Amino acid sequence: IYGEAPNTGVHHVHSPLIGMTLFNPSNSFTEMEVSSLTNKVQLVVPIIVSLANSNERARFNAQTKCMFWDTTIDQYSTAGCTTGTLSEKEVSCECDHLTTFGAVQLTTGSCGDGSVETQFDSCDDANTIDGDGCSSSCTVESLWSCPTVPAVTGVSVCTTTLNPTLTIWAGRLTALQGVQNQIYIRVRTNARMLSTGLTLTISGLTGFGSGTEAVYLNHTESILSHDATWNKGSGELLVTITDTITEDSAGISFSFAATNPLQDTTGG
Repeated sequence: IYGEAPNTGVHHVHSPLIGMTLFNPSNSFTEMEVSSLTNKVQLVVPIIVSLANSNERARFNAQTKCMFWDTTIDQYSTAGCTTGTLSEKEVSCECDHLTTFGAVQLTTGSCGDGSVETQFDSCDDANTIDGDGCSSSCTVESLWSCPTVPAVTGVSVCTTTLNPTLTIWAGRLTALQGVQNQIYIRVRTNARMLSTGLTLTISGLTGFGSGTEAVYLNHTESILSHDATWNKGSGELLVTITDTITEDSAGISFSFAATNPLQDTTGG
């Protein structure tokens, strides 16, 4: 047993290398080449691996093979070897030659690399954070949708499938033409806001903001103030949340002014 074997590029070794060699005693014990055996060499190689989640387990099962170190190319190879039963503890191998054998995983990607591999991933949003729609094992979380976006190299963009609750209230409103009313709006989310740098756009607001509005993020721990950009032309209020909120819901409240239209007196 040669002990710990090196990883090389996309090859990740999950076992010690086990050497099986014959030497010729009549020729200064030089190594004999043994290959193309009809009765293949059978051996069980112990596995050393720690798999964190179902995604890693699926990749391990699909990508781990019996390999050997091919001195002619200085690389791991599966030539002449077949892989039998594989578990997280051991793998059975059959090879038609003698050399140093081991269990090697040919890694072609990983969860969190921003590229969906449909054999293993149902989503990949370029991180391994739970609670943002795509879980740490690259599965779509409950109440989220995570389609891939080809223009962004296949990365998943997740959005919640729940609609937030919206409450609109005001003080004493007047219907007099040309008079400005202050409208107050509160939006309560139905999912956790775990990611900092969360961008929230509220559309369809036809009032007259001042350009920068104070937006308040309300949750049980405190009330946090954030500036928001008001776009009168598109009727949108753009808010960037820079705090991580771990509660199941949080409220965002803001106000803007709406001016009553003037009555048309031209008779047209």
